[in-house]
Amino acid sequence: MSEGMQRYSRPLRHCLLAPEHHVALFQNVEKLVSMSEYQFHQMLSNLPDTEDAADPDDSLSVEPADITTIVGVIYRFKLPVILQAYSQYASGLPHAARSLSALERDPDFLRFLWRNEAHRQPLSLCEFINRPLEHLTDVCRLMSAIRDSLSTGSSDHSVYSEIVNGKDATSTQGNNFLSPSLSLLEEQFCYTTNTI
Repeated sequence: MSEGMQRYSRPLRHCLLAPEHHVALFQNVEKLVSMSEYQFHQMLSNLPDTEDAADPDDSLSVEPADITTIVGVIYRFKLPVILQAYSQYASGLPHAARSLSALERDPDFLRFLWRNEAHRQPLSLCEFINRPLEHLTDVCRLMSAIRDSLSTGSSDHSVYSEIVNGKDATSTQGNNFLSPSLSLLEEQFCYTTNTI
């Protein structure tokens, strides 16, 4: 998501798009990226130190249970904020699709996309708009796999169940908005940019 933000959201904010089009297209994507980066850094900074000079034979190691607990606590602590941010993003997708449809008549916008997408860059604008909900689905799938690997009576299992149930609800809501919006994007807009 960071790459798409650098390639699309930030440059378009400063050159081609009116503020209302920028907000419609990219909504709160920068907040989503910041939250994901924050969670990643929180996990890294809370991992036990595995380099201990007093233990030359490296017999100290991080237990998988410790990592599982750390990740679960970090996600559960931020779950309300995460769910609110992704729900907001998902609810704005139909408006994003309409904005893209209107922007397909702007030759400057199409030239910008052509310069970014014609050189076989790995992420198109449509893929970038879709990426936050794909990310949420990926995280939900990983959290489900972790939960399913835990003993059902453990405290970690209940933490992960809470996370998965909340993320499942948001992911399902997002997919309800996503399917028709992405169909509109693909049919009306992305096809046009690929034929310039």
